[in-house]
Amino acid sequence: MARNIKRPAREFVARVPSACLFPITAARKAPPLFNSNLNLASNEPERIAQWSANFPGCNWGLATKKSGLIVMDVDTNEAKSKVGASTLFDLEMKHELPGVGCPNGGVGQIEPGQTGR
Repeated sequence: MARNIKRPAREFVARVPSACLFPITAARKAPPLFNSNLNLASNEPERIAQWSANFPGCNWGLATKKSGLIVMDVDTNEAKSKVGASTLFDLEMKHELPGVGCPNGGVGQIEPGQTGR
């Protein structure tokens, strides 16, 4: 049974209103499920609901430039000597940033950025 990803996508856009999303292959970081994904990425609930219906169980990509966001990928697998969590904790002490889970078990952080538009 396909997992319902529409709600987490909608909740993420509610937390980060500028976030423009596009559907990608389930449980993966790539590939996007249609061409021109960065241009067509959207934060409109109706479009996200339609993509959820068209691509059940999909994962979501973030069009960072269109969203005006910078994303930090923080690796946290201590068994592989990836200790980004302690660095992330230090950053979180200075800034309140919304975090997201990554398919490989890592953590992502999102913050407003300059896009050069």
